[in-house]
Amino acid sequence: MSRILSRLVPALLWLVSSVAFAQSLSTEQMEQLKFRHIGPIGNRVISVTGIPADPMTYYVGAASGGIWKTTDGGLNWKPVFDGQRVHSIGAIALAPSDPEVVYAGTGESYIRSNVSIGNGVWKTTDGGATWTHLDWKTPAASAASLCTQ
Repeated sequence: MSRILSRLVPALLWLVSSVAFAQSLSTEQMEQLKFRHIGPIGNRVISVTGIPADPMTYYVGAASGGIWKTTDGGLNWKPVFDGQRVHSIGAIALAPSDPEVVYAGTGESYIRSNVSIGNGVWKTTDGGATWTHLDWKTPAASAASLCTQ
């Protein structure tokens, strides 16, 4: 019996303390909260990839808005593909061998009334600072398959 009580009493104390110290928000306080957009400004995000060992760094590709990178978990976003001659991103993939190597397949990957064309696959070896065009004939969806290198 003492073994059961020794486990039950701390659990009950934790439950009571969590209820006693829990915050409650009034309707007035809730009405002051404003929604805000925290991702890259633009349009539909088509593809997302992140560095497994770094939960703060992500890349996103937009249907007609380039590639954006965050290093603070999404608080701030920086465009890293603006200097290229194409802006439509259909796929993004991170090379498992090196977190600085990212492949981007260009072109709208979902057919819509405003499809943006691409020009193949691009690669960065420095986390998005510079990009190299690999092959204009490679479809966007194959960017992920390149990451087995």
